[in-house]
Amino acid sequence: MDLRIVFGPGNEVQLYSTEIDNKGKAVGTYAVKRNEIAITCIWPDSDSIPFIMKGRLNSNQNFVDGNWESADKTDGNFYLAKTVSK
Repeated sequence: MDLRIVFGPGNEVQLYSTEIDNKGKAVGTYAVKRNEIAITCIWPDSDSIPFIMKGRLNSNQNFVDGNWESADKTDGNFYLAKTVSK
């Protein structure tokens, strides 16, 4: 899945997916503590099931890997690599 994450002010976060284009963007919050990051979001659809992504930043802070879980108990792993949008 191609996922774009935009970190904003006030610990706000927006997630966009090219594979879930009917659902628009997920909105939520994030928290960073040392090398750990937690993102809590919800997709704006009829189900509106919240999910949490928890991962660790590498020492160069250019990728995160971790686990995600939704409120309906589905879960999985993720890997995010930092890229610069032009």
